[in-house]
Amino acid sequence: MKEAGNDTRFCREHAFAGNPLFRVSGILAPHKSRQLTALYAVFDMVQRIGRLVQEEGAARVQLAWWRQECLVDDPACSAHPALRELHHDGSGRLDRPAFARFVDQVELRLERPAVTDVGALQTLCTAQGRPLLELEAALWKGDGHLNGMDDGLAARRGLWALLTDCFLSGDSPVAWWAPLDLLAREGLQRSEIFAPERAPQAARLFAGILSDERFHSASTGDISDIKQPLEHIFLLDLLIGRKQRSLCRVAPGAYARELPRVRVREFLAAWSLARRLSRRR
Repeated sequence: MKEAGNDTRFCREHAFAGNPLFRVSGILAPHKSRQLTALYAVFDMVQRIGRLVQEEGAARVQLAWWRQECLVDDPACSAHPALRELHHDGSGRLDRPAFARFVDQVELRLERPAVTDVGALQTLCTAQGRPLLELEAALWKGDGHLNGMDDGLAARRGLWALLTDCFLSGDSPVAWWAPLDLLAREGLQRSEIFAPERAPQAARLFAGILSDERFHSASTGDISDIKQPLEHIFLLDLLIGRKQRSLCRVAPGAYARELPRVRVREFLAAWSLARRLSRRR
């Protein structure tokens, strides 16, 4: 019992650290809360490996461990606390093909490929975000499906992962994915993005990304008609969209403070939506 409690606390810490909005969006999936929290803990632990570019050899060794544990061996038999929690009582499931794509995308971050324009950034973010959606949907086995989850939703989830990776890592932020065309438009070198004296140009650069229609939901924000066990994914998307709009109003220097903040009005809106969806079931 004590070990199970430690696993639960371990997963909560990592899930909330890696994606602070999960604390709110998870209220829509109470029957899968334990497994979702464990899965988001796995997301955090694997994605943070992508930040170890200065220790690339060590990072690749760690990614190889996750591949071995989840793709070669049986993750349901793992002694890792997050995988043990994910498969507690046999109620969790890890989609292995999606996990392989997830690890591949994290490994791509180590290489920091050049991103030429916002279109290329959207492609990158879609590839980064789709495995996360697939892994989350797989927890519902036959009931969970990706109908309605277009490339735009995957792109927003991928962009959110890059933003949290950049600004919540505790280290100096590195926006290696900033599009070259926007850098040129603002007359910025990549090394100057976070220089205090270049804050106005950097603010315009990030606002150009965050306000681009390719990273905004085509929906009106009303997801009350969704009849599937994945409403929380769309709620998280709604919260990410609101966060994008709020980030456009502040300088990048404030992102580390703004990203994990869930304002009262955002929480109340999420809670109201959760209650409405619960009544519809």
